[in-house]
Amino acid sequence: MKKAFLLFAAIVPALCFAQQQFTIKGSLSKLKGAATVYLMYQTPTSTVFDTAKLVNGNFVLKGNVKDPRKGMLILARGTKTLSDATTVEMKEFYLENGLVTLKGTDSIGKATITGGKANTDLRKWAAMSGTNADDVDIKVAETFIRNNPASWTSLDLVLAPVRMQKDGELMEKLFETLSPELRNSERGLAYAEKCRLKNALKPGLPAPEITGFTQDGKPIKLSDFRGKIVLLDFWASWCKPCREVGPKLEEAFEKYKDKGFVVLGVTMNTEKEKAAWIKAIGEDHITWPQMADGKGFQGEIAKTYQISILPQSALIDKDGTYLGIGMVGEKLYEWLDKLLAR
Repeated sequence: MKKAFLLFAAIVPALCFAQQQFTIKGSLSKLKGAATVYLMYQTPTSTVFDTAKLVNGNFVLKGNVKDPRKGMLILARGTKTLSDATTVEMKEFYLENGLVTLKGTDSIGKATITGGKANTDLRKWAAMSGTNADDVDIKVAETFIRNNPASWTSLDLVLAPVRMQKDGELMEKLFETLSPELRNSERGLAYAEKCRLKNALKPGLPAPEITGFTQDGKPIKLSDFRGKIVLLDFWASWCKPCREVGPKLEEAFEKYKDKGFVVLGVTMNTEKEKAAWIKAIGEDHITWPQMADGKGFQGEIAKTYQISILPQSALIDKDGTYLGIGMVGEKLYEWLDKLLAR
C-alpha cells in the first residue's frame, strides 16, 4: 500500500504539470462605451475563442492549455460582435500557469501585462527587438535564442513561419540549443518531426514510401512501381489548376509509358470526398494509377511529401531515388529524356 501511495505521489506532479491553468484579470480603468474582450489562441487542432464580459472596465478569463503558448486579447468597441466592431485593438501575450494581469486606461494595446516567466521573457524580447513581431533581423533573433534557451519566446522564434522559410537550416541548429522541456513540448516535437520529414525529402536520397488504396479500394504503394520512373501527381477533384494540368500529364504519360515511365496520381481528397474523386477520374479520362489515403492534407502522404498546396508533383527514379518536385511541362520532358537515355 505504501509503495502504491508513493507511486501515486510521484505521478501527481506530472499530471498537474500536463495542463497550464491560466487566469487573466484585466482592468481598463477609463474605458467608455460598449466594448467586448475576446481571447484567441491556437491549439494543435483548432483556434480557440473565448469572450469576457466587461464590468466597469474589468474582466476575467480562465482556461487550460497544455503548455505556455501565445494568445491574443482583442478589444472590440461599439458592438457585441467582433465582425461588426467599429474599432479593434489587440495585445499579444502568453497563456501560462497562474495569474496574468492586464492594466490599462482605455486601450488594450497600450496596457501592461504582468505575471509568469513567459510574459517576462516576451517583454524582454520586445525591448531587445523593438517589437513583438517574429519577422526581425535574424542576428537579433539568434542572439535572444542563444541567450535564452529555456524561454518559450525562443521556441516561438524558431517556429515562426517566416524564419522557417528564410533561415530554416539555422533555425534547426538553434532548436537543438533549446532546453529539453521546450524540445519535448508538443510544439517542439511537432517541429522536430517536420524537420525529420524535410531532411528525408532531399534529391539523391531514397524516396519515402507511401501507401494507400486505389479508387477500387485495392492496396497500393509507391514501391509497387520500382523499376520505373514515377511522377507523383498530387491533386484533388476540387482543385481546378490540378485538373487543367491533366492534358499535359496525359501527353507525357502516352509519350513515355512504353519506355519505363508512369504517372501515379495521389489525391488529397478525403474519405468523405471519395465519390467526387472517382467522378473526376472518369470525367478527365485518367488512365494512370491512382492512390489515396482518405485523410487529405492531414494524412501521412501529405505530411511525408510536405504537400500543403496543389497542384504539386515529385519525380522518382527507377531505383527509388527522390529527384525533386515541380516536374511538369518542358522541365519534365527534359528530365525524362535524360533519365531514359541512360
